[in-house]
Amino acid sequence: MAFYRLRRPKTDNETTYLEGLWPWRIPDLACDVCGKKVGFEGVSYPAFDLSQLPNSGDYLGENRNNAQLPRVIQDLLARVRALIGTHLWIPPRTNFGQFSGHVEEPTKRLYDFAWAFSNPFLTEAALRRIEQAGVRGVKGFPALIAYRKRFTPTSPYLELQVEHEVSLADPLQPRLPNHPRFHSRCDVCGYNNGVPRDPLRIRSDTIPIAAHIMRCREYPICKIVSEEFALAIMRLKLSGVCLEMVESV
Repeated sequence: MAFYRLRRPKTDNETTYLEGLWPWRIPDLACDVCGKKVGFEGVSYPAFDLSQLPNSGDYLGENRNNAQLPRVIQDLLARVRALIGTHLWIPPRTNFGQFSGHVEEPTKRLYDFAWAFSNPFLTEAALRRIEQAGVRGVKGFPALIAYRKRFTPTSPYLELQVEHEVSLADPLQPRLPNHPRFHSRCDVCGYNNGVPRDPLRIRSDTIPIAAHIMRCREYPICKIVSEEFALAIMRLKLSGVCLEMVESV
């Protein structure tokens, strides 16, 4: 079975860019060993409303922007897990709730896919077409998007909730070759500012059964989709997205 990396097109004006925020977030971890502020981009769960939590303000405003010590992070995670369970990965910088934002430059028109940072969004109409093509179980949740006057949306954007992980087959490599200082890692907190090797390879023994969309655990901004999902995107000629085949080993 083939797998594909789901990513923004490499040309800026070929997709829809969204700028905004999620209402709640786990703060970055202030590692007392390496001294880094540790957070993982690309992890969000739009389905979950944290307003039900006691002291939910701990996940808002400046509280979510200030890095916290491990004991504080553990307390925040424990409260979230009591609400949503233990089956989802919740690293520092995980976002929760309905995304709220606006269409950002250099967007030229509204595409089927949209992107907020590395998080994929899809119009409701496009997601229904994918379901009609036989791809079931892809979850999308409404986003609150403000549109500029020149944009007339025909279908609202839904944020795709990614609940599954897969592991890379190769360790991350330095961002700049021959410059080790650009690739530091901490075995205590998990900090690692490297990037995936090219070509991208994933471990076949970590691929979730029947999952159509997943993130790379070591590099969460990298999203992987199943062959069925990728073929549906290609057959339907959905816009605003790029697909690159990856190898499973």
